[in-house]
Amino acid sequence: MFRNSRNVCLLLSIATLAASCSTAPPQPASSTRTLPNRAGASLSARPAISAADYVSRAGSIDLLVIEASELARQRSASTKIGDVADRLTVVHKRTSSELSLAGRRLNLLPSAALDAPHQAMLNRLRGAADIAREYKSQMEEVHREALALHSAYASHGSSPTLRPVAASIAPEMQQALRLLSYL
Repeated sequence: MFRNSRNVCLLLSIATLAASCSTAPPQPASSTRTLPNRAGASLSARPAISAADYVSRAGSIDLLVIEASELARQRSASTKIGDVADRLTVVHKRTSSELSLAGRRLNLLPSAALDAPHQAMLNRLRGAADIAREYKSQMEEVHREALALHSAYASHGSSPTLRPVAASIAPEMQQALRLLSYL
């Protein structure tokens, strides 16, 4: 049941992203928009995500991927896992740097600590008996979350400084998901 509801959430996110790519005129700033939640499902009738929330969530995602990839590289015997972990580390260090640079202009810096849901994921990975399987599962989940977050912010974000950053990061999250599908 959990997997089916997760798939429904993913499909809702994809539909939301597809709808946001339409050629309809932009909505006025005072209206509400559909934005992703942590599980990738869309949340209707919520205001656009703030710049501070975007920087915080995106920064936590980057930290999780970097720390989880280091752990997977150390504990997994699979060279495929090591190679993917290396690639994801490079990508997320770069996106973290881009986010920090743009955030500095707004006096917003990503936190140096994981938020609670991402910390729980890292803790599960630390205790996983099958590190390769858990790593792949978590990285797919967090990259779907990242893709939804960056895509939504690029379309409807509150900061003109951060929207182009989000727009440049979203395709990298799509590439990461494709890379993870080969594991």
